Amino acid sequence: AFVFLSAYGLTCKFLDRPVPYGSFLVSRYQKIYPVFAAAIALWLLKIALFSGPSAAGDMFFSRDLLFAFAGVSNIVPGQALRPVGPWWFVGFIFQFYAVFPPLFYFARRTGGKGLLAFCAAGIVLTVAVHDKLLTAFNINLYFTFIAHLPELCLGIYLAMRPKTIARGPALMLVLAAAVVFVLGTVFKGMWYFNHISALVLLIALDLLLCRFKTPRTERILLVYGAISLPLFLVNAYLRHPLIDMAQRSANSPIIFLYAALFLLLSTAVAAAIHIAFVFLRRWTLLR
Repeated sequence: AFVFLSAYGLTCKFLDRPVPYGSFLVSRYQKIYPVFAAAIALWLLKIALFSGPSAAGDMFFSRDLLFAFAGVSNIVPGQALRPVGPWWFVGFIFQFYAVFPPLFYFARRTGGKGLLAFCAAGIVLTVAVHDKLLTAFNINLYFTFIAHLPELCLGIYLAMRPKTIARGPALMLVLAAAVVFVLGTVFKGMWYFNHISALVLLIALDLLLCRFKTPRTERILLVYGAISLPLFLVNAYLRHPLIDMAQRSANSPIIFLYAALFLLLSTAVAAAIHIAFVFLRRWTLLR
C-alpha cells in the first residue's frame, strides 16, 4: 500500500509540471534523512542503556549501520535486514525516487500501454531471476523496486486517469484479484502476482471502509499519518523486550497488554520526534 501511495501521491503532485530531477531527490533526502538520523540516535541510546556504551559504539561504527544509512543495504548480499529489519525500506524508497522521474516521463509519453509493459517486465524479471539471486547472492528482489513495479505503475496510472475504470469492470477486477491472491497462497507460480492482487483488494477495502468514516477516526488517521515516518523507523527496535515478554506469556490478556504498551510507546516516541522537528523547522524559519 505504501509503495502504491508513494507513486500515486508523487504523480498527483507533478501531474501538470515536469519533475526537476536534482531538486526532487534533494527534497526527498531533506525530508527523510534528518528523521532517520534521529531514529538511529535513539536506537544507539537504547543499546547504550541496555547493553553498554561499548556495544553502542561498536554498532555506530559497524558496516551494517553504514549500509543502512547509505540506503544500499537492500542490494548488498545478506545485508537487507541488518541492523534493523524494516530499515531496508529506506534504500528501497530512495531507489524508487531515483527511477520515478524517468518512469513518470515514460508514462506521460506512452500512457497505459507503456505502464503495462513496465508492469509485465517487472513480473517477468522477478520470476526469471528472483530465486537465482536469492540462492547465489542472498539478494531478495522484493527488497527492490523491480519486484514492485506493478504497484508503482498502478499508482501512476490511477493518478493520471482516476476515472477510467467503471464500476462494473472494477468489481470484476476485484473478484479476479481475490482469486489470484488465493491461488498465490497455494501455488508458487501464482505467488508472484500476490503483491499486486493484495493491493487491489486493499484499495477495494479502503473504498468500502470510507463509508463508515467518522470525524474521530479521521483525526486518528491524520495523527498517525503525520507521525508515520518516525513511527516506521522506531517501532522495530522498540518492540524489544515487550515482544519477548509477550512470547513467553501464555496469558492472552497479558499478551494484549504488552501489545497495547508497545503501541503506546511507539506512538509516544514517534510523536516526540515529529514534534521536535516541527519546532525545529519553525525555529529555523523564525531566525
